[in-house]
Amino acid sequence: MSGSLKRELGLRDVILFSMACVIGTRWLGAAAHAGAETVPLWIGAAALFLVPYALAIGTLSERDPRAGGFYHWIKADFGEWPAFLCFWLYWTGIACWFPNAAMSYMSTILYT
Repeated sequence: MSGSLKRELGLRDVILFSMACVIGTRWLGAAAHAGAETVPLWIGAAALFLVPYALAIGTLSERDPRAGGFYHWIKADFGEWPAFLCFWLYWTGIACWFPNAAMSYMSTILYT
């Protein structure tokens, strides 16, 4: 079943998705308040985090291109239990993050 899924994400998509996840909407106000002189800091921080992240994801997805990414990569190197634990914590983190993001988006929309 997982072999029949069509791979849609390219390198540009992964980098932009990572930037959206790392930066998020809560940092936009802080960046605006700090001023334009912090732009090189934000660019440098994004480059130092996103470039190694994109290289790691690219290497791992080339090694094991199946759908399910993180779970399969961790299972292959560390075993069943760490793979389950990592993926379970990943989804738990999303379950905690999503309501906060939705409230932030709604408050931003209502404020504007």
